[in-house]
Amino acid sequence: MIRLKSMRPSLAILVAAVLIVAAGGAVIASNMGFKMNKPLVRVPTGAATLTGNNWTSIPFHNPYGTIQGFCNQTGLTSTGFSVTGISTLNYNEPPFSPALSGKCSNQASLPCPATASTNSFCSCTTDADCPAVGTGSPFFCAEGPKNFNCGSAGASAQSLISGKGFQIRQPAAGVSSIIIVGSHNSGQQIQIKKNVNYWYSVPYHTTAVNTNDLCTQLGLTATGFGPAGITRLIPGPPAAPQSTTCGSTTTVFNLVLGEMIQVREPTKTSVTFTPAHY
Repeated sequence: MIRLKSMRPSLAILVAAVLIVAAGGAVIASNMGFKMNKPLVRVPTGAATLTGNNWTSIPFHNPYGTIQGFCNQTGLTSTGFSVTGISTLNYNEPPFSPALSGKCSNQASLPCPATASTNSFCSCTTDADCPAVGTGSPFFCAEGPKNFNCGSAGASAQSLISGKGFQIRQPAAGVSSIIIVGSHNSGQQIQIKKNVNYWYSVPYHTTAVNTNDLCTQLGLTATGFGPAGITRLIPGPPAAPQSTTCGSTTTVFNLVLGEMIQVREPTKTSVTFTPAHY
């Protein structure tokens, strides 16, 4: 297993460089606050590529409230013909409102209609609505992807969910960096459900240096025929996402401060953990 221990001191220095004492109602006094200048890769003019898709980690405690609050306070583009886009995945926990049209996990390939369906794999409002048996069971209610534009009613209505990150798609004319502030909730637990892709907001002072560190800390499956998967989307220039499985000795990659990662656990019914941090 590649341990890359030589990276730990440099990561600790980098973390220390972005930690400040923060004030405000959203920050717990006993916890350190974060202020980070996060660079954003912008979408090239006329391009329809992955370039400009910035997977972003948000502090567990933050002053933003909603997606629109995040847009407003960070200076993302909310007006004009080219606004910033925010995307989420499986963001809201069930029960869902009927308008969200959730579907049961591990069934993403099914052509699920936007309206209610008699197919139990397509429409659900709670985990109990999903079939109890079948390949990949148990199934859980999964929302799938949702897209918001800064300045829209949807962005104003969607509250930020602690522990989950999102994707920022920044237009060519948008700002090239934003300041993200907040603090960590050291007592908050995270639950990752079987076969539900989780966009994990990695704490800004995580002690995990690489993907195998993260797998160990989270308690993800790292042996056998069904190891958990970790994915990182590279915002630009154009490049394939980095993907690995827990326990790998060949495709280990380092975590990037301020980036979320996608976690998928295919073996255990669920994994519950408290994120480790400095």
